[in-house]
Amino acid sequence: MLDISLIKIKNPFLYKKTLNEKHFIYIAQQLALYFKLGDTIILSGDFGVGKTTFIRAAIRLMTKNSSLEVLSPSFNLIYNYKMLKHNIHHIDLYRLNNDLDIQELMIEELLDNGIVFIEWAERFNYLYSKGALCILIREIKNSTVIYLQSSNKCWKYRLKNFISLLKNSL
Repeated sequence: MLDISLIKIKNPFLYKKTLNEKHFIYIAQQLALYFKLGDTIILSGDFGVGKTTFIRAAIRLMTKNSSLEVLSPSFNLIYNYKMLKHNIHHIDLYRLNNDLDIQELMIEELLDNGIVFIEWAERFNYLYSKGALCILIREIKNSTVIYLQSSNKCWKYRLKNFISLLKNSL
């Protein structure tokens, strides 16, 4: 069982300590209920911490396809998934070196027709200033810890509702 008492919102932070992969996936799926057209979700964390696992769980829920193959785009840089009304774009910036490489991906244009997940955006700080939801995933003392932050006022409202959903669902 998830310990809801460990959830804290610190304007505009959310902290959640998960106990296992099942809870981690559950949190990703529940948060995905709040994703909307035009959202950018930036995921950060060390190699193997679960960024792609988090995105896979969210995309499978949003596409209503629990067996959809959702791969890490480390080599392809971007994968696109179709939904009824818009697209989901999963981008990995790990191998990119400069802003020109980012411009070639046309992230701004992708926002017009979908939801954009970005892994490894740390080297491109300007991506954070656009009101994205930033998710930092860390392994601390054999637990996965998830931090959520956004400068976007809409996200602050959505995160409060997300916390309420988690409290009511467990």
